[in-house]
Parts: sequence; C-alpha cells; structure tokens
Amino acid sequence: MNTDLKSEREGAAASARCGKRAGWRVRLERVPFRADHAMAWLSALVLVLYIVSGFGTTRPEETLAWTGGIMTQARAYAIHDALYAPLLVTFVFHTLVGLRRVVLRAKRRRVVGWVAGVSSALALAYLIALAV
Repeated sequence: MNTDLKSEREGAAASARCGKRAGWRVRLERVPFRADHAMAWLSALVLVLYIVSGFGTTRPEETLAWTGGIMTQARAYAIHDALYAPLLVTFVFHTLVGLRRVVLRAKRRRVVGWVAGVSSALALAYLIALAV
C-alpha cells in the first residue's frame, strides 16, 4: 500500500476519533513534500538560468545574438555569480527532503539515519564555509 495513502487514511481515522485536531497534523505532514516539489521546480529553473549565463560568459558573441543584445558578457557573469548560492540552497533542500523520505521508509533506520545526519552536517558545513 502506498505510504501516502496509508497516512491519509490513518489521519482521516484519527480525525474522526479526535475531531479536527488530528486533521491538521496530516496536512502539516504534507508540507515538506509540497515544499520539496516547489524546490525541485525552482532548482530546475535556476539550473537552466545558470547554464545559460555560463554559456554567456564563455561565448558572449553567440549569447548577444541569441538574447537580442540583452545579455552581455558582464551581465552573464553577474547572473552566473549570483545564482550559485540559490542553486546550492535549492539543491541541498531537495536532497535533504529526499533523504528524509529514505529515512522514513528504511528498515534499518539507525544506519540510514546516521548517513543522513552526516550528509546534512556536511552540507550545512559547506554552506557555512561559502558564507564566510
């Protein structure tokens, strides 16, 4: 049985027993998945812009013709430089939510939880190192 359907059914049963209070919990459990979906699309958009601006820094003549003179080499470099942090943040968030799903579904929660914790700590340390 699909875990999402199972949690919805359990949440509906809990709502019937406990009133509306349990229904809020079920809706709140879906927030990370919806945020992950939005972050995945945002990450894809930022990645496309990152690739186009990178192309604009390496081939400025073609990019000027392709964009109608809007993206100069200096502007492409500025966009490329500014998109590094958003790309990293959206990718890390998307990855961590995916790891959370793995941890929730895993049979060996200790090992997978440890790997997810170390991965999260390394990603956070990398983000902090970039900020400094």
